[in-house]
Amino acid sequence: MKSISLLAIILTVAGPLAAGLTRFTPVPDTAAYPRGVAASPRYRVLVQPAAKTESWDRARDTTATYKLWPDYVDPETLPAKHARTAVHVAQADSNVRVRVRVELTDGSAIRTLALKPSRLAELAATVRRGETWVEFEVEPYRYTRTVLVEINAPAHDAEALQDGLLFFLNPPSEMPAGNVLVLPPGVINEHSPHLDSLNRLLIGPDSPYDALYIPQDTIIDGRVDIRKPSFTVAGRGMIIGSRWPFAKTTPDWRKRYPAWISPDGEWVRPLLSMKLPGDRDDTSGRFEGVLVAHPYHFCVGWAWYNENLKTFGWRFSSDGIHGPHKRGSFMRVNDDATYANEGTIEDCTYWGMVNGAVFQLGWGLNRDNNALVHVRRVDVVRGEWDNIPNPGVDRIGAPADAPPADRRNASANRGVFAGTFRSGRAFTVRNKTFEDIRVDTQVNRLFYFGSRTGEVDYDNFVLKDIWFSREPHYEEVQNVLSGRTGVRGFVFDNFTVGGRKASTLEDFAPLEQRNVENPVFR
Repeated sequence: MKSISLLAIILTVAGPLAAGLTRFTPVPDTAAYPRGVAASPRYRVLVQPAAKTESWDRARDTTATYKLWPDYVDPETLPAKHARTAVHVAQADSNVRVRVRVELTDGSAIRTLALKPSRLAELAATVRRGETWVEFEVEPYRYTRTVLVEINAPAHDAEALQDGLLFFLNPPSEMPAGNVLVLPPGVINEHSPHLDSLNRLLIGPDSPYDALYIPQDTIIDGRVDIRKPSFTVAGRGMIIGSRWPFAKTTPDWRKRYPAWISPDGEWVRPLLSMKLPGDRDDTSGRFEGVLVAHPYHFCVGWAWYNENLKTFGWRFSSDGIHGPHKRGSFMRVNDDATYANEGTIEDCTYWGMVNGAVFQLGWGLNRDNNALVHVRRVDVVRGEWDNIPNPGVDRIGAPADAPPADRRNASANRGVFAGTFRSGRAFTVRNKTFEDIRVDTQVNRLFYFGSRTGEVDYDNFVLKDIWFSREPHYEEVQNVLSGRTGVRGFVFDNFTVGGRKASTLEDFAPLEQRNVENPVFR
């Protein structure tokens, strides 16, 4: 890294930055914003404590609102239906209940309105609206609350929502302990001493810092690369990666990146990355609170703890958050949102795009397929998945003379639950619990528990209090529950679809089932 700027603050403290309600101020120097980020031209968002009865004061109550959209240097990596979509984001930190007012500022009017997730009962209980505004209240929580304000959405959920607004109510931000590098307000880019010649903020193994804090009025136009054990990245700022192409035009493009990302050919995947020498685990590394958008490949990986993160990726192969423990985080990405092959996933919110699964059990043999996984209190607020086969992926492992991809299982990893294993080795996936999952959108299938090569078995799965608001739209797909020798120990406990509680496998039709042994329904 270049010499440290005097604008950076080095702190040795721990504790909250603020209590009560903290609104966000805009990042200064708008002319230097990265590609794909701007002040929102459509929404104004105001926030005040719900207990107060004061009239709205725009100078006092407004919190910064941004527009994110895929202004990439490589538009060929975008799915066609999302090439022109945008999303708008606003945030506040609070440990008290808040009232939120969303105003349309672009001359449009509210024709249809939905507030999600349905789990947050206070949204529906407190909503008030006019032609160009809507108000609602949100209760604080120990992790970030996500609210999707869905205005004038398409009639079919699989169609892309053009300009949705996401409001994030975070717990008060806390300064990490130890020797903390606090970035200054504004845009951190190639002109900043904090980034090296690869436009990377690098924390090496011998760095004097224990943590990096990215304030809410800071944007990193580059990537963050952590190589030090027990390190923390926290804050409410943004990390934006749209300056880089996803190198599909280069040979072996899935493994190599242009020299301006990785001159030594290293496989550098996440935009916010934690990678230790020897790829060893770090059971205390933590990412908290920041917003990561426009990755050239994955958004975030592989910290042990991931909390209150917000991730956005429009490209094919833009995975969300990887790492064992994910809590209070949001993912709107165009590939697998998160892997559910170890650890915990709690209090997270998802918006599915064209490709990828919300809970991906894995693509190949995992290092420990017996690892306990517990997923609970999760919401899926939109599902815009396509059902058409992907010929470059859906035939992986198939013989050369095999028939065309089976359209009934088109794009197996698109949806909520998926086990898209394509390893040629036989193994068993065990010990996964999914509990209290609410799907507030129509999806293309309920689950895909199978494998591309038919070599995988499943054992000891619990799906409890799973709620799909509507029947899936089965267009050239089907549900899959299939094992090489057996699908054992499956418990469906209060698995409800469109108001109908499943009591037999027939309730999951159309279903491909193979070697399913004595499933339990409660």
